[in-house]
Amino acid sequence: MPVNTLPAGIELGLSWLRDTAWSTGLRESLWAYPMVDTAHVLGLIAFVGAAIVLDLRLVGLALPALRVSEVVERTRRPLYVGFAAMATTGLLLFFANPLKFATNPFFQAKVGLLAVAGLNAGLFHLTTYRHVAAWDSAVAPPGRARIAGSISLVAWMAVIAVGRLIAFYETGAGV
Repeated sequence: MPVNTLPAGIELGLSWLRDTAWSTGLRESLWAYPMVDTAHVLGLIAFVGAAIVLDLRLVGLALPALRVSEVVERTRRPLYVGFAAMATTGLLLFFANPLKFATNPFFQAKVGLLAVAGLNAGLFHLTTYRHVAAWDSAVAPPGRARIAGSISLVAWMAVIAVGRLIAFYETGAGV
C-alpha cells in the first residue's frame, strides 16, 4: 500500500472528522489555527529545551557537578507542561485536517519518531533510572544511560526536522 493511501475504514473516519463543524471551524479560522500552531511550538520549546538539558547530562556532556536525579527533578515541570501542551495542540492541529496529515509521509515519520522517543524514555525510567542511586553522581553515567540520552537527542531533533517538513509536502513551497 502506498504511503499516502489509507484503509477505507480509516479514510472514512478521518473524512467524517474533517467534515465536523468543529474541525472545519478550526481549519478555516483566521486566528484559531495559527494560535494553536504557535502554542504547539511553545510547548515544543519548553519540552525539548528541558529534554536537551537532561539528555546532555545523561550522555556526560553537561552539568557534571549535578546529580542526575537532581537534573531529572529540575526538568520535570517543563517536561510535563511542555509535553502536555505539545500533545494537546498537536492533536488539535491533526483534527483540523486529519486526512491531509494522515497521508503526509513526514507526519507519519513524525509519529514513528515520537513512538521511538516515548519508548526510549519509558524503557530508561523502567530500567536504568530505577538504579540511579548507584550512579547518580558519576560524571559519566553508565552506558545504558548514555545510550538513552543519545537516542533521545537524535529522536527529538529528527521529530523537529520532519515536523517542519510536514508543511511543505504536496505544496512544493520552499523547495
